[in-house]
Formats: sequence, C-alpha cells, structure tokens
Amino acid sequence: MPGSNDDRTDPAVTIRDATAIFSRELTSVWNREKTPYGLQDSMVHARSAPPESTSRIFYDTDFTSWLAYFLVWNKCHSRSHYKGQRFDKNTLLAFDQLAIEDRQAVAAVLSNVQIQPTVQSAIERLQANSKRRSEFPIDSFNKKSHLIIKKL
Repeated sequence: MPGSNDDRTDPAVTIRDATAIFSRELTSVWNREKTPYGLQDSMVHARSAPPESTSRIFYDTDFTSWLAYFLVWNKCHSRSHYKGQRFDKNTLLAFDQLAIEDRQAVAAVLSNVQIQPTVQSAIERLQANSKRRSEFPIDSFNKKSHLIIKKL
C-alpha cells in the first residue's frame, strides 16, 4: 500500500494516496460491459449536493473527475471484496474530511490525468447512451476527451 492507515492524520499523505486511488480508475483498462450501477442517480445527487460535499466538488470540476470519485466510492462500498479495499475506504473517508481547497485541488489534478483509451471510449458511450443527458454537467468532460454535453 502507498501508505499505512496510521498516516491518515497527515493531509499530504491522504491527498497523495487518494489521488493515486482516483487516478487508477482513469488509467486502468475499463472492463465493465454495462453502465456502472447507480451512475445516473449518483450524478443527480451530486448535482444537488451541498457545495462542500466531495461528490459536488468533483462534479463541479468535470465529469471525468466525478466519474473517478464515483467509481472509487462504489467500489469501496460494494459487497464484493478486493485486495486493498480497507486501505482505499479509509483513505476515502479521510479524504472526505479534508479542507474543500484540498479536495478541489485533487479534482483538478484528475481532470488532467491522461485517460486510458478504454476509459475514454466508456465515457463516450456513457454520454451517448445516457437516459438523462441533461444531468451531465455542461462542458463537463475534460479537455482531453474533447466532448461537450449539451443540454437537451
């Protein structure tokens, strides 16, 4: 693991570890065949969440950053287990307690991550197949994706 759970009180360690965990979702091969469960409802929730909530901070940054946060949150809270889940969940819990500015900075870093091509394709499919296109933030996809969602 990048750090130990004892390091959770150090904001710099939490920021480093959380950035790595979120980035992993954008730089790893996308193996999902279906839209991640709860994506649309979580997007609606993020849009209406208080401005200081992590989900809203990432949503307001761009879709790619929010998607990384959503995927990590879902994975950490799923019934299935994976190696490192406890570390990821503890990091996510600590990350949610950081100052708004720190969480905004991490979301901004994620918006500049070089996205894995299969993730890019998945983002394009999510946009094209969305039942609620208007729920996607306008100009929400980062600059590397060259996608702009227009309100219907």
